[in-house]
Amino acid sequence: MSEAVLFVDDEKHILNAIERIFIDNDVRILKAGNAEEALNLIKTQDIAVIVSDNIMPGMKGDVLDPEVVEIFLSCINKRSGDSQNLGRG
Repeated sequence: MSEAVLFVDDEKHILNAIERIFIDNDVRILKAGNAEEALNLIKTQDIAVIVSDNIMPGMKGDVLDPEVVEIFLSCINKRSGDSQNLGRG
């Protein structure tokens, strides 16, 4: 079984959009709706990279696996307290 990329986000529409982006690529995608689901997948799957929302109900995304490369999707705008996509600058 090939290594996978694990996407973790509590917003299902984001996970679905990510899956559509990779549908024609030779990349095995795993999805988890929260950190607890992700931890269960980490125990049973060979995961190369974790791309995670860090701000989720319950456990935050930064507690997943120190042995795997992790990329975080969210941050806090300290001035307004709003979550923003890191790609916006």
